[in-house]
Amino acid sequence: MIRLANLRSTLTGDAEIANLSDDSRRVLPGALFVCRPSKSRDTHELLVEAAGKGASAALVHSQRGLEEANEVGLAALLVEAKPEGEGETLEEQTREASGEFSEAVWKLCRAFYGDPGRQAKLFGVTGTNGKTTVAWMIHELLEKGAYMGTLGLETPRGSQELANTTPFAPEAYRCLHGAIAEGAEAVALEISSHALAERRVDGLSLEVAAFTNLSRDHLDYHGDMARYSRAKARLFHDFEVKHRVFNVDDAFGAELADQFEDAWRVSFRPGALSSRLIRAVPKQIGIDQVEIDVNGIPIAAPFGGAYHAENLGVALASALAAGADPWDLARRALAMRPTPGRFEPVPNERGLAILVDYAHTPDGLEKLLKAARACALAGAKLHLVFGCGGDRDRGKRPVMGRIAAELADRVIVTSDNPRTEDPAQIIADILEGMRGSPATVLDRREAVSVAVKGAVAGDVVLIAGKGHENYQIIGSAKHAMDDRDLVREALT
Repeated sequence: MIRLANLRSTLTGDAEIANLSDDSRRVLPGALFVCRPSKSRDTHELLVEAAGKGASAALVHSQRGLEEANEVGLAALLVEAKPEGEGETLEEQTREASGEFSEAVWKLCRAFYGDPGRQAKLFGVTGTNGKTTVAWMIHELLEKGAYMGTLGLETPRGSQELANTTPFAPEAYRCLHGAIAEGAEAVALEISSHALAERRVDGLSLEVAAFTNLSRDHLDYHGDMARYSRAKARLFHDFEVKHRVFNVDDAFGAELADQFEDAWRVSFRPGALSSRLIRAVPKQIGIDQVEIDVNGIPIAAPFGGAYHAENLGVALASALAAGADPWDLARRALAMRPTPGRFEPVPNERGLAILVDYAHTPDGLEKLLKAARACALAGAKLHLVFGCGGDRDRGKRPVMGRIAAELADRVIVTSDNPRTEDPAQIIADILEGMRGSPATVLDRREAVSVAVKGAVAGDVVLIAGKGHENYQIIGSAKHAMDDRDLVREALT
């Protein structure tokens, strides 16, 4: 428990703080309620609800917010945020508007919870593709491991959903504190570029920071690849890190590795071994199994796909850098649970290889298609169902269309999470990159049905873009929908 009087900032009143929350719906008695700035509304409107649920204090971002907090009986800490940023990109606007506020939040969280990295080994994973899988694999490989990321929070005692890949600081620190209290001795967490830009998990000390790869994504937020890469690089330069692990077959990964004398390098190309170099050479790859050779030790795992072999290599390198025994890792790899929604097979009696995958970037889609082709029987057709998310980088849509047309035998373009955009316009953007007249089916359920019913025994059917998600976002609402269930419906 901390007292507001012990914190240096503009302060009115005093209160003992029992917990922190930035969600007024989840405020508990004695909480400090964090009013995060928002471009869509004045979050100080939520002070009444927070006070009604027993909050004792609030962190506010304007003088008016300070007054409103006092009016409802809350002690208040003021760190001013600009109502609007003036940067060229959404990232810069967000940082300018709430930069000091975001820094104050993580420092407050650190003061309250301490540094979780002093209580357990933290493994931070970043990169465009593979973050989820690598973090999931690390938590599966290590005894008493936990996971925090796109798939939610997994602890030794259970799981829960999260609103963001990397939660904002109050939720992130609370989750880490809770996982450690439940017995986790190592926590693998996905750290997104948004989180790095917005200082959501600053203040954490990491046992390992791992990098998977860099390709086009989130340019609607960062603006260009230079800004995007700078955000990713923060994990390795601005955090306290014991071991840094890089996939050096990726150009940016190699560039980052060269900046640190003690970097651990992971390569998937045959060659001579050297100090701090982990070679993870794929040996056998199927739809539901992979085997790789890691510095001479054969390691097999119960999931398929060439890019999963690469992800496994980064995960193993991270565990080895932290001091894990390689033979123990080989034993634990055999019992790993596959990452939900990543090259995930849907069993069926029609002789089809049906895979659900989260691939939603050009690089991710290309890797998925090539991995599936490599596992397919000779003469088998590759059927692909995919779309692109609304209110996100429009420039990647025709690029993904071109990749789909070049690498799949049959493509059905459909709706993903359209959000506030017109689904038909999103599809039109995708078609700009495609030659010929590919099938377009606006309704995703119908698109999956068309793909499954048009395939014959031996064919591969890929349902890409949503993976583990059990919803579709239309407007601002989430509607129940799971690609795996859509496949099962189509099969019946």
